[in-house]
Amino acid sequence: MKHYLTSIVMLLSLMGCGSEDDGLSFTRDTSNLEVNINGGKAAQLSPERTEQYSLVAGNGRACAYGILNAFSTGFLKCWGERIIGDYVSENVTGSNKMLSIGDDHVCTTLSDFGGRRVGCAGNNQAGQTIDPEVATSQATRKGHWLQSPYVIASGDQHNCAVDDFGVYCWGDNSKGQSQVPALLSPKWVAAGGNTSCAIDGNDALQCWGDLGAGQGEIPETLGAVSHVAVGADFVCAISEGQVTCWGNTDSQTWQAPDTYSQAIFISAGAHHACVLDQVTARTETQSGLLAHCFGEEGNQLGLLDVPDGVQNNIRSIAPGNGFTCTMSVYEGNEFVNENTTHRGIHCWGDNSKGQALSPKVMCLNYHTTAINVDERFCPVVN
Repeated sequence: MKHYLTSIVMLLSLMGCGSEDDGLSFTRDTSNLEVNINGGKAAQLSPERTEQYSLVAGNGRACAYGILNAFSTGFLKCWGERIIGDYVSENVTGSNKMLSIGDDHVCTTLSDFGGRRVGCAGNNQAGQTIDPEVATSQATRKGHWLQSPYVIASGDQHNCAVDDFGVYCWGDNSKGQSQVPALLSPKWVAAGGNTSCAIDGNDALQCWGDLGAGQGEIPETLGAVSHVAVGADFVCAISEGQVTCWGNTDSQTWQAPDTYSQAIFISAGAHHACVLDQVTARTETQSGLLAHCFGEEGNQLGLLDVPDGVQNNIRSIAPGNGFTCTMSVYEGNEFVNENTTHRGIHCWGDNSKGQALSPKVMCLNYHTTAINVDERFCPVVN
């Protein structure tokens, strides 16, 4: 009964039932919303970007979305150290879902009967899991609100989102990480530790919050930024298909990024980062991506070595605090022998809290035969 009740608590929280009285929130100026300098409608996420953010890793835990079958919209599965609300597999309705994970909480964007919105669960010490209200008109833009959010990012104890009026952050503001500066039509936001960064309409980058390790010293040679990731004390950005990092990156154990064919995605853990490089054209069955990891944590526990087996048709990679997870897809056979796409998740590195799993394998689909299925990463379920 206890596990059932805690599961209900997490589901309700993710479905947007948090109270604004539970903690702090930081709001935008509502006096002149239509010409807000921080305004700018975010473009709808591409299917590839949505898939990349269906897997996240954090401090001792990871979460992912999967597809159950043709009649289900998917489910959220978390593993590793438990948080408030427990970890359960639950149906979560809507499309274009995007996950983010903090030190002790998880958030997602949703699109369902309530409109596009954000739901969070976990530790609410700094108000980071207060779910912003859905704002659909001037009358509903009061206090802790978002209007049609598409992008969500989480630092240790704060979150940021991009909606119709630009970037909005809430939760911990002890380092100014939730105090959004003036931005020009921002279209992307990233967060990590106590730092936040945004890409504006001119593809320029701006960072705020804790900049003590040099996170705000954006290289002058950095060109138009297509993607950005923020770690505990560093920032990495993709510009013209190559990766540049700054902040606390001077350690002898920090491995400089290789030269990439065309880097398209980067994600940061506490002290290391991982890149998806577009090495060949994507086909119906192959992603054309190659994963590469680097960072201050060196190669303890083989942390930076992406297993060859998961490189085949890799779709997402998520570095956490001392561990890394990947998601690969492959054709299989499910239920009534219909061809389906299976998602296999493989994690490695620190497994002290079960975050890398034992036997370090999880399959986010049920299937009954082993046709075209690599059982090393997705064992057949009887």
